[in-house]
Amino acid sequence: DDGVKAATKWQFNGWAKYADWQNDDNAGERAARFSKAPQVHPEWNGKRVVLEGGSIDVNGAGLMLTTEECLLSDVQARNPGLERDQLEALFDGYLGVQKVIWLNRGIAGDDTHGHVDDLARFTNERTVVTVVEDDRADANYEPLQENLRLLRRTKLRVVELPMPRPVWYDGQR
Repeated sequence: DDGVKAATKWQFNGWAKYADWQNDDNAGERAARFSKAPQVHPEWNGKRVVLEGGSIDVNGAGLMLTTEECLLSDVQARNPGLERDQLEALFDGYLGVQKVIWLNRGIAGDDTHGHVDDLARFTNERTVVTVVEDDRADANYEPLQENLRLLRRTKLRVVELPMPRPVWYDGQR
């Protein structure tokens, strides 16, 4: 650590779903300029790398949580062609992440297609809270059980939280 700080500005593209994302992306540029830190724009093969804050969570000590659904799926693909090991190299180089814990899927009705901030969060270096669904008939039951199994394979303390009841609006969860 040489003490130099930089504003790491990832590309935003409206969750690879919406066309009107440019102002949101520009807001990040303005925030980076406001910090007066040098800006760094992560790239892979000459192309800006897309990453949203809600798609990752870090513990501040080299661990990261994310989901395959969000960062590796062909649906709402943020970075088509960018593979797991390439993403992990980017996370190491730009964020100091030494290990990525890949959960599988996000919750039903998540417009962001698998953001981890809907599922699990670090509360300290060694503890992660995660939602679980008790109703076996609910669409979230199996994906959340699978994520729970993946988290329990780590050396982290895992705290379960109950999944809130679904909210429906205009026929959508």
